[in-house]
Amino acid sequence: MILFYLTLRIGELMELIANLRKRHKALVEEKEFRLAGNLPHLLSHEFEIRVRMRELNNAWKDVNYLNTIQDDIENKLKDLEKNPPRFVKRSVKILKRINFL
Repeated sequence: MILFYLTLRIGELMELIANLRKRHKALVEEKEFRLAGNLPHLLSHEFEIRVRMRELNNAWKDVNYLNTIQDDIENKLKDLEKNPPRFVKRSVKILKRINFL
């Protein structure tokens, strides 16, 4: 369940990153167009470019953090599969004896 949530959240963040990249690219192209055409440079436009870059960086940090959590959980699950606790082994043996499994 947790791995499903992490995968879903990472997917949402990747979509957000794609949208932020498109918006950032459009803003940079508009800035270059303004500079090439000797149009006035807007401070609010520069602010928006920097905000989009900051949002991109934060989204990537979140993706990296969630990936490390996902890797840790997967490694712990693999360790549990290799070496299950004793009480789990016993309960499985008991369930097999009574033909439950």
